Amino acid sequence: MNKLYKVIQRMKVSLVELRPAGDDLSDEGVTCPCLWREVGDEIRPVSIPRYNNENRWYIEKYQSILGSLE
Repeated sequence: MNKLYKVIQRMKVSLVELRPAGDDLSDEGVTCPCLWREVGDEIRPVSIPRYNNENRWYIEKYQSILGSLE
């Protein structure tokens, strides 16, 4: 989780902006893995830059933690 947190900081995304996955209503595609960020009234995907081979598992772990907090 520490590596993911450092990447989120480099992306300049605040932890309070992160949300569970929403509906991507944009016409633009997004490269997975991604985090979902609240921007105004919308929840939009933000691609995570590659930082190791375990991106997918870190994201799934983070999203399951978010889900358990709700």
